[in-house]
Amino acid sequence: MENKKSVKSIGSLFGKLLIIIVLTGFFINLLVAGFFFHFLKTNYRDPYIRNAANYINYLVQDIGTPPRFARAKEIADSFQLIIAYKNPEQSWSTSKSSIGLQNDDHWQTIYAEKDLVIKTMHGRKQIHVYRDSGQFTFTMESDYKHTVQGYIRMAVLIILLTLVLCLSYFSIRWVLRPVKWLQEGVNQVAKGNLDHVVQAGRSDELGRLAEAFNAMTERIRSMLRDRDQLLLDVSHELRTPLTRMKVALEFLPKGQAEKNIREDAVEMESMITAILEEARLRHVSEKLQKKQVDLRDLILDILREYRDQLPSITADIPEKGAVLEIDPDRIKIAIRNLLNNAIKYSEPDGPPVKLRVIQEEKQVMLQIQDGGIGIPAEDLPHIFEPFYRVDKSRSRRTGGYGIGLSLCKSIMDAHNGKIEVKSTFQKGSTFTMVFYSKYFKPTISTPIV
Repeated sequence: MENKKSVKSIGSLFGKLLIIIVLTGFFINLLVAGFFFHFLKTNYRDPYIRNAANYINYLVQDIGTPPRFARAKEIADSFQLIIAYKNPEQSWSTSKSSIGLQNDDHWQTIYAEKDLVIKTMHGRKQIHVYRDSGQFTFTMESDYKHTVQGYIRMAVLIILLTLVLCLSYFSIRWVLRPVKWLQEGVNQVAKGNLDHVVQAGRSDELGRLAEAFNAMTERIRSMLRDRDQLLLDVSHELRTPLTRMKVALEFLPKGQAEKNIREDAVEMESMITAILEEARLRHVSEKLQKKQVDLRDLILDILREYRDQLPSITADIPEKGAVLEIDPDRIKIAIRNLLNNAIKYSEPDGPPVKLRVIQEEKQVMLQIQDGGIGIPAEDLPHIFEPFYRVDKSRSRRTGGYGIGLSLCKSIMDAHNGKIEVKSTFQKGSTFTMVFYSKYFKPTISTPIV
């Protein structure tokens, strides 16, 4: 899970922005270091080497031929140098250490000509001068104070560049903050929460985009309210002529015509009742009559109504059912709708409908699985919408009014739960009602047929 989150954060807009800032900082520091190295080499090291070579030649002349140790000692003490000399007959050094006489391979040559070689190692500089009489070695100790100060200045420069880049990153992040607000708003709208409002306190383009998003969701809410109100008004208005039609049917002579009209009237009345019930349950969260209910007892009470149904129903329910705080009447409506659909779209001699209750640490799931005709993949995202029918001909023979699953979703939303579906066309469907509650205990499952 943590790996998925880290991969997701890296792939996000701000993750990519952070990677760009880090890479930019790395290459800026690399360019600055390369520039300083080239600058020092061109404007500092090369002139320094030339001047040092000329000056060392003067010192060699001052020491004399043959070299005078006393004069070399005097020069070494004056200029904080170590002067060493060696030839086949003698060797000496102005320091008791052997540093002036050693010829270590770790020394790196930075300048060389026919009679002068300059080497360096760990901040020290060593100049070798070759004469016919022998070899002079001038060793200069590094000025650690200035070296440390140089490193400190370089570190300060890198830190300042990094701080500037961090400031740029957080500034860009602040400028793009409305993108996260809009992303959350889109996610909420995708979940059906049209009441979500995106923060829009900015005067730039992203702020105006947030305002446009809020205006769009408000317009959608208004259109949906108008649609729902129209359905309710039409349904209420149809009740009166429908009642008059039913009264008039009592005076018609019995026959096929009277039977057909009566069936149409009953069907219309059922549809109007379903529309009004769906509208009534859409916002019922504050009107629920909740109480603690044993889910096992509630399911067994419903299954008694389906004992003679084909295909049959098998149930796998924990021996001690989960106790949930729900509105039992509303939940019964949802379970009945799912069972009716499972039976309706399955063959009578087909596999039984399976009802199963799964208890986990923080949720209880009620699954209803059938082996019926299934639902095409392109219809799955829409089946919980009001009046949506997989059968585009809307034939009464192949289904109801497209309200049953919408009712189930409204009921589960009112209980702060959710309903999910998995389906394979021509193989069957599995609907899952998910309850989030603290009122249940894990128990051992015992099959009930």
